Amino acid sequence: MTLYSANATLLLTVNIGGNVSVSSGTLEFGRLTNSLPIQTLSIAGTTTVSGGTLRMAGANTGSLVANGNVTVNGGKLSMDSTGAGQTLNLGTGADFAMSAGTLLLTYTSAVSYDQIVGSTGSQFALSGGIIDLNNNLWDYSANYQIFSGFDSGAVAGLSFINYDTSYTPSLDNSGVLAFAAIPEPSTWLLTIAGLGAVIAFARRGKKLAV
Repeated sequence: MTLYSANATLLLTVNIGGNVSVSSGTLEFGRLTNSLPIQTLSIAGTTTVSGGTLRMAGANTGSLVANGNVTVNGGKLSMDSTGAGQTLNLGTGADFAMSAGTLLLTYTSAVSYDQIVGSTGSQFALSGGIIDLNNNLWDYSANYQIFSGFDSGAVAGLSFINYDTSYTPSLDNSGVLAFAAIPEPSTWLLTIAGLGAVIAFARRGKKLAV
């Protein structure tokens, strides 16, 4: 079975026995109502997002298991939970790859946030695209293990949006998201002034020595 999302919003509450391909519209995994138990849903085959949105539907989703490779080369993979962090779990040997598109993540706290979790033999490769931090990250002093459980990872060419721009975000090959504070302009001016004073003092010392 191959499930293809068209220009519509489709809510799935059952496991998928084949592949999932999203090229437009919105495909959501979740519950019909909040009164139903949170469940773990699964995709037996590959998952491809080339357009539209594949969404784990907020507080209505527990976790999603993708037993085949997950590829994002356009569109958006959205893990916008409103409670505790959600997980996209990859099956044994399944890989995650993103070359374009957007990965949206939500952070409840420094210890509760969305993650993509690999398995034995899994690899992740991010060669392009955007990570959307959803403007709800409060602790920029913490590190976040966004990708975990993978045998290896490779990161290059990523962009980040919706975060405090007084910090510089980075994602390393082990899947850890970290932030470095950007010095205030006044700090730079003081540093430059101090360096200038040191250079002037050194030059004056040489002249006196002569």
